[in-house]
Amino acid sequence: MLVDARSLPAEENIEADVCIVGAGPAGITIALELLDTGARICILESGGNEPGEVRSGLVGGESTGYPYVSLRHVNRRALGGTSHCWELWHACPLDRVDFEERPDVPGSGWPFDRSVLVPFYRRAEELCGASPFDYPEAPESDESVAAHLPVEPGSLVLRSIQIVPNTFGGHAERLAGSDAVRILLHAVADELVVDGEGGPITSIRALTGPDRSISVHARNFVLAAGGIETPRILMLNNRARPRGIGNEHDLVGRYFMEHPAARSGTIVPSTSTLLEREELYYVPGTLYWDADGRVASRTVLTLDERVLHREGLLNVAFLLEAQTRAFATSGTRAIGTFGRAVVSRPLVPHLVRHGTAVLRDSLAVSRTAARRVMRRPVDPEVLVMRVQAEQEPRPDSRVTLGRRRDAFGRPLPRLDWRLSQLDTRSIRRAQEVVDQTLAGAGIGTVEDKLGTETAPVLFYGLYHHLGTTRMHRDPKQGVVDPDSRVHGVPNLFVAGSSVFPTAGWANPTLTIVALAIRLADHLKRLHGP
Repeated sequence: MLVDARSLPAEENIEADVCIVGAGPAGITIALELLDTGARICILESGGNEPGEVRSGLVGGESTGYPYVSLRHVNRRALGGTSHCWELWHACPLDRVDFEERPDVPGSGWPFDRSVLVPFYRRAEELCGASPFDYPEAPESDESVAAHLPVEPGSLVLRSIQIVPNTFGGHAERLAGSDAVRILLHAVADELVVDGEGGPITSIRALTGPDRSISVHARNFVLAAGGIETPRILMLNNRARPRGIGNEHDLVGRYFMEHPAARSGTIVPSTSTLLEREELYYVPGTLYWDADGRVASRTVLTLDERVLHREGLLNVAFLLEAQTRAFATSGTRAIGTFGRAVVSRPLVPHLVRHGTAVLRDSLAVSRTAARRVMRRPVDPEVLVMRVQAEQEPRPDSRVTLGRRRDAFGRPLPRLDWRLSQLDTRSIRRAQEVVDQTLAGAGIGTVEDKLGTETAPVLFYGLYHHLGTTRMHRDPKQGVVDPDSRVHGVPNLFVAGSSVFPTAGWANPTLTIVALAIRLADHLKRLHGP
């Protein structure tokens, strides 16, 4: 049942078994998994059916760290959440190494290894319409590279990512048509009402307009509002607990991670071998579909996990894009930097150097622009490396409450995104390994590597907000326990990528759905048959 909460009487009281805050992929998945259990489900969604229907003044915030896109653009408050950003999305599980505690990566290690999550990955694949992935228990086989390139084994691994059509809109429609589910649109979760000190949550007060609110009473509550809004909700509830709910050890909002991405290098082939292996790269505007025409895939180049362990590196992946020499210049990359500068807060640094690069490479820039305007196909000459990297979890990279206020007078979030030396060292070293491996085989070299470019690379985020309510068995080191329950609160849970202790390089949605299914199973056990 779909209800505009603004039409409900003020101070309306709603009863449910499970109340979910947020109707994005995580919240939708949990509701779907509970649909046939007989549980009464209530979903609070602060937006409407479409992102444009959100109340003016609810979105936004401040950014004070590494340049990041304006927070006005990062949330999709609507039924379907961030899935409104994509018609197609990249599905890939985390690597085995991403779950491991790595001595050279502070804060690494999940409270369980990947094998625990594999059954839930399988169910997530089905729910998302993805094809089955492999989940090897040993390091990825060198055969993944050897079958495609004549290189020495032990350094590089090829991984496949699937490009899957967005099914979450259809899932949301199914929920909206169920009598067991009440989806309240334009209901802004505000106060988590606690039964005494250290007791359970008894209800959530949701704002529906100026001086208007409703309350949802439930046995269990799930925050699935994203990696910025979820910690904000916890910190806003600071009446009884000065730091906010679940924040006794000042961890809520800390360990914010993204997937730093950039066009960071260029592979220049020495022979025809690389460009003949079309399965290694993609041509802009081209998708490679499976035999059923259902799921497309792309290949990424990563490091063997034994290299990561041996050299103390974060996980890094390179998507290889076939391009012309003109496109591969610093000037064309600088054009993209200027585009991101328009919506970055704070402003992008080194703009003069980027402008100089554009002027110096003006002929290449004009040729690239002309080819795009005339829609001429790419005649591959080089392979541009687009990096997508794991980020070190560090406590000073964080979300806090800012000075600006939303439409209801509540502090908006402030983001302080920090990148570390380990982040950039891992990318630099990964490019060196690729360069050494290809050069050793006599088939190519990597130019314009990170750290050697004339105009500094500007990393950008992929709207993957991770780690701000991290999972850990010890409440002094994490906000939620291995069952995604907030430490110290018996009936409050968190779903989404904010619980990731580390993030690997893979897009998080498949893992978000797998964890949501796992949480739903836990809620089923709590409610009984």
